[in-house]
Amino acid sequence: MQRRERQLTVRFTDEEYKELKKKSDVAGMKMEPFVRGLVAGHEIKALPPNSYKQLCQQLSAIGNNLNQIAHVVNLTGRVSAAQLDSAKSLLEKVWDCVEDSL
Repeated sequence: MQRRERQLTVRFTDEEYKELKKKSDVAGMKMEPFVRGLVAGHEIKALPPNSYKQLCQQLSAIGNNLNQIAHVVNLTGRVSAAQLDSAKSLLEKVWDCVEDSL
């Protein structure tokens, strides 16, 4: 860990402080590393919503199911109507997940 030996005191108005606090909270960071990141020129983005992890898990499960269907199709060289329906249903679930996260 880098040792920080220099200290800087900066004064803010209540309004400036609230704005800085709000922006650091949106980024999911404490104020000190947030300010350091800004000084370093980093683009600081907002944290993804809480549903992001759940969405990623659902998309991964759906992708695994699609891969299993593709594997069977590649082995047999044929696609059944049931397999196409299943793939279509899985793709619809992907869109549902994305729409729910917006």
